[in-house]
Amino acid sequence: MSASKYLTRIKANINTWNEIRNTSIALNFLTSGYGFTVSFEDYQNWSTNNPTTLNCYFGVDEFELKFYIVDNVTDQNQSYQIGINLLEKEFTRSFNTTATKTNTAFKRVALSCNDQISKSEAEQRILNWMLGAKNWFKDQQQAIKSGSSGLLRLMTIPFEDLSTLFGSSQENVFVLTALNNFDIFGYNLEFILTREIELNEGETQKSGDNELFMDVSQPHPPFSLSSDFNLL
Repeated sequence: MSASKYLTRIKANINTWNEIRNTSIALNFLTSGYGFTVSFEDYQNWSTNNPTTLNCYFGVDEFELKFYIVDNVTDQNQSYQIGINLLEKEFTRSFNTTATKTNTAFKRVALSCNDQISKSEAEQRILNWMLGAKNWFKDQQQAIKSGSSGLLRLMTIPFEDLSTLFGSSQENVFVLTALNNFDIFGYNLEFILTREIELNEGETQKSGDNELFMDVSQPHPPFSLSSDFNLL
């Protein structure tokens, strides 16, 4: 399939999500997995543009939820390269903690990064999503009747979060669905970023000082939809 046809298919899949995102089918998709992985190679490819955010679009392809992730500079310029700066990610149904590890030594990250949250806070938000997704969806349905913009179409992730995580290790980063109480918009879906190794109970117990959980993603809507979101 040519790049132009593949891009057309990606946009069609994103539009499919838009068409069903405010129906009960959407909840089934959103609770069909736990997250997706980002590799160090992915990070390096995006880094060449010095982006400030990653734009993570929700799409549906053959009854599967997919994520289409691109850095904001590429998205603004529409200079997409499929598989390099525009990536498709599967919504995984299980945690893979057996990935090949690198030999990169751990470097303690300064705690000045405002995007970090504690392990217990991250676990609570993830659990809130797992247990409270249905009630959250009901609240969203009521809000739609009152004129809200409906469920999210994409999530933005500060690129600094990836730089923090990959600055100390080349381990894969796992992006997890969670439920956060946003100051302005109330409870909504968010992404929490951490290393796959931190999902391994044994490793967590042995290396508590290495735990990093990043949490400043924003769902759009309710946050505004920029004209630079060019895959919508």
